[in-house]
Amino acid sequence: MKTIDIVTSNNVTIQYELASIGKRFAGLLLDLVIWWAYFLFASYLSTIIFSGVMSMAPENVTWDYWGNASNTSYGLYLFVAVLALVLVAIIYLPVFFYKFLSEYFFSGRTVGKMASGTRVIKVNGEVPSITDYFLRSSFMLIDFWVSIGSFGFLTASSSDRNQRIGDMVAGTVIIRIKSSINYTMNDILSIKTAENYTPVYPSVTQFTEEDMLLVKNALERVAQFPNTRHNNLIIEIAKKCQQILLIEQLPENKHSFLKTLLQDYIVLTRS
Repeated sequence: MKTIDIVTSNNVTIQYELASIGKRFAGLLLDLVIWWAYFLFASYLSTIIFSGVMSMAPENVTWDYWGNASNTSYGLYLFVAVLALVLVAIIYLPVFFYKFLSEYFFSGRTVGKMASGTRVIKVNGEVPSITDYFLRSSFMLIDFWVSIGSFGFLTASSSDRNQRIGDMVAGTVIIRIKSSINYTMNDILSIKTAENYTPVYPSVTQFTEEDMLLVKNALERVAQFPNTRHNNLIIEIAKKCQQILLIEQLPENKHSFLKTLLQDYIVLTRS
């Protein structure tokens, strides 16, 4: 499981789980089915429109010295033909710009991404601009259509952030909206169980269940991906808890401190 750490403007680090190659392919496959279905519909509708226009074509048109048609219905036919061309062009717009239009109007998601639970964001955590969406969709020509998907697969699978060329150019990544690792209070209960347990920090009950889940997630995250940034996150959470609970001195072992808070919360809130 690959992740990306994004530092917000408030200097808070948020970790997102990157969409796997399998997730991206599943979303793309559904988008292709929708694209192909619409393409067939657009082709059928265009055929009907052109057949109707052709049936209106006047017969025995002659031209005068100045190049004007002698048949007065020809001008009307020409107008209808141009109007039909414009209408067909509008009908075919989603065929060529499905990905771009979907991601722009649905905040980085296509129907396939909605179904696979993924979304496009900038590598700095911001919402992509219309230019970013256009760039990444334009490079589908190279990443997918020209190379039959092989170019996009190779670049995404070899990238640390699962980025194809279009993502690299636009500075975007695809993340999972919902993490594949979910925690409930039952997970917290598995940290430690003890009978006749005496809480160390009784005031921990002022925290909410969501607060404790955040602490639990942070501990699990640093255990899976031990690095300086995650350790700093644990330190910041521990300091914040110390301030809220009015603890005079923060214990040296921040991990044990947070685990103790979790156990105290469990014992005090379930009794």
